[in-house]
Amino acid sequence: MAAEAENTNCILFTGKTCKTHKNPGRGFYVGLCAIIIFMINASSSVIIIFLSFAGFLIAFYIRHHKKNVKEVLVCPLRANCDTVIHSDYSKFLGIPVEILGILYYGLIAVSYGLFIVLPETATSSTLFFVHSASALAFIFSIYLTLVQAFALKNWCTWCIVSAVISASIFLISFLG
Repeated sequence: MAAEAENTNCILFTGKTCKTHKNPGRGFYVGLCAIIIFMINASSSVIIIFLSFAGFLIAFYIRHHKKNVKEVLVCPLRANCDTVIHSDYSKFLGIPVEILGILYYGLIAVSYGLFIVLPETATSSTLFFVHSASALAFIFSIYLTLVQAFALKNWCTWCIVSAVISASIFLISFLG
């Protein structure tokens, strides 16, 4: 038992060679460098995953509110979110916009998660598909924002935040 603790200490703290490993000090530092390089390369993907998760939660919150809560949706900007989320524009081809948001944000989060865990899934065709989905979502967000401004003349804070998230994902995916 003491030998195991000594071996663990040699790897983690002193970097010296122990009886069990040929050169654990070098292996530890190579592993640490690999993790740092991975985090640098994956940083834009990780940001996109977090943004997608936030967008998913917003879309899910709106969906939950529309289906289960009979009170007015609280809008942090003191606008009228209910007018926007219950308008004729809240469906696209018969599908509620928040369902499209849930599907889009879920797709993006899962895709970028797979790209990190299984880099071989990031083929040119899958990247093209994901970038195309991001571009379409960005354009659709612009459309929905213009609908709020000019057709409804009402704003929904949650919808604006979702549009900003969509724009951020689009920009990071193309620039990052």
